[in-house]
Amino acid sequence: MIAEFGVLWGKVWRFFVSGVLGNVLGYCLYLLLLYWSAPYPLAVTICYALGMLWGYLVNKYWSWQDESPILKSATLYILVYGLVYFCHMGFVIYLVQILRIKPEWAGLISFLCLVFPLFFLMDKIVYPASRRRR
Repeated sequence: MIAEFGVLWGKVWRFFVSGVLGNVLGYCLYLLLLYWSAPYPLAVTICYALGMLWGYLVNKYWSWQDESPILKSATLYILVYGLVYFCHMGFVIYLVQILRIKPEWAGLISFLCLVFPLFFLMDKIVYPASRRRR
């Protein structure tokens, strides 16, 4: 039981560190795109695409130390991130258009609400075999 918690804590910690770095850079890019007058849905999409690439590489090889075939994990990763992307986009649009929150804050609020479900989906769906190792 304690060993399993240690494994989970290691993944959570690595996911947190890589996520903070990737999301700080992504959020800075998001703000820069908004400053350059990009529509916020386009800014979210660009940041998600780049964030997916960064996240896949870092999470597969560092956070989960996954050894599954790339095609399998990449396919599941894209499906999970696609689901999270649509949730994120819908939530940002709702916050901006219905609640009248500025896009700068809406992106951050949505990200903070989706980070825990994203970790759960990654651990249970994308990298389930790595749960038993490390």
